Amino acid sequence: MSSLLDEVRDAMGPVPRWRGFFGHLSLRVARPRWMKRSDELNEVFRRQGKLMREGDILWGALVQANKHLFNPGPHDHPAMAIYSADPLFEHDPGRLQAIAHRLGELKGTTPSDPRERRLAEIITGEMERAMGWTVPESCTWGREVFSTAFMVFRRHLPDGVLRSGWFPLLAHPETQAVMIVPSNYWPDELVEMWMAGG
Repeated sequence: MSSLLDEVRDAMGPVPRWRGFFGHLSLRVARPRWMKRSDELNEVFRRQGKLMREGDILWGALVQANKHLFNPGPHDHPAMAIYSADPLFEHDPGRLQAIAHRLGELKGTTPSDPRERRLAEIITGEMERAMGWTVPESCTWGREVFSTAFMVFRRHLPDGVLRSGWFPLLAHPETQAVMIVPSNYWPDELVEMWMAGG
């Protein structure tokens, strides 16, 4: 699977990605009308350019998402994902998906571990914009994994619908914002896997 990620990196180009700059600009997304200016997810809109130019390309895995994203529609919505720069996950994003599944199972529970309990509260409540959280190592086989709220931009997906639980993600150490790599940069194989449901 790391070869697919390398193909995405090759398509986007080396950092700083000034090659195709106007193409990057054309992929910028405006803040939706429903989003308040105080919403922490505004960071995603402010940092789109930096993520496109300088972001690290990593695998991300979906923990949960607004139900409207699983069907066609006009609006972008929030979701929660995990991601990691650990080489283990680059070669095997299925392990990242397994962690995401484990976190999803925390919904509606009250774990005894205080860090897991706090994460369970965030996942259960669905409204808190928990960005850039470190996932407890008890859930990650001791690996460094981050969870974050983010916006799913429909125009960045192959057909505007969330069809898979894993995807290439742009992350940067200077911001807690992340975004799915626009599918313009995905290899055909990855698009086909996405359309088949992962």
